[in-house]
Amino acid sequence: MDFESVNDEMFLRLTTSGRKTGKPHLVELRFALADGKIYLSHDGKSSDWVKNLKKNAWVSVEVGSLTFDAIAKIVPTETPSRDVAIRVIHRKFKKPSDSQTAEERFSIATIVEVTPLLLHDPRK
Repeated sequence: MDFESVNDEMFLRLTTSGRKTGKPHLVELRFALADGKIYLSHDGKSSDWVKNLKKNAWVSVEVGSLTFDAIAKIVPTETPSRDVAIRVIHRKFKKPSDSQTAEERFSIATIVEVTPLLLHDPRK
């Protein structure tokens, strides 16, 4: 799956299924790409979208002109996937005035890896 067309986008729309109601729950999130996967981060306590994907990993993603289904999972600490995610998210969103290293910035963050299942470009 080729995501190069959306690499410069800043936000995506992620739809999870409500863990209690099963109803769609839509959030707009910043993201970064690496190795055909999408990486998201969340600081602080788990928000609804993180809690939802813990119960049901099937999600829907809209970014740029692309729409696709995916599987989302929490990336465990001390894993190569987490290292990759932290590096690409930090590189994409680091401000020039930010003196924190990637490791410092994401030390308590929840990192989510989204693996696309099917890609649809409505322009085609």
